[in-house]
Amino acid sequence: MTTSSEWPRVELAQVPSLERAREIADLVYKSCRLKDLETEEAFAVMYGLGRFNVKLTKLEAVNGGFEALLFPGYDNDKFMILADSYVSGNSNEERYMRIAHEIGHSFFYDRKSKIKLLKQSIITKNIEEEKFCDEFASQLLKLIQRR
Repeated sequence: MTTSSEWPRVELAQVPSLERAREIADLVYKSCRLKDLETEEAFAVMYGLGRFNVKLTKLEAVNGGFEALLFPGYDNDKFMILADSYVSGNSNEERYMRIAHEIGHSFFYDRKSKIKLLKQSIITKNIEEEKFCDEFASQLLKLIQRR
């Protein structure tokens, strides 16, 4: 068994159960060795190991725009996550939830080619995939914040 941190090798060609979303969140938490890290540190570790570049920008979510977006293939082998810079209420928790949700979407891509494995139109939303990513994000934040 390895003692170093690593990004889990999970690629999904179909939307699995919500239970599987929680299991993958557990796997990320354990594989990245996030126990005992503050939330900001835990996300920094995930950004590095998962090859994510995260940028806060004005997406106008409050006016019907996007809360966050995932772009595969950014800078050759990274994923770019754009998250709306405006959030209400507990802004850090909401922002981390949005980013974790987009990390959940990354499991539906081949990590090398950045080609989406789940076949669907880019225009239409896959409600089941959205539910999966919400569940993944919720479980991941629970694990990180229960320290």
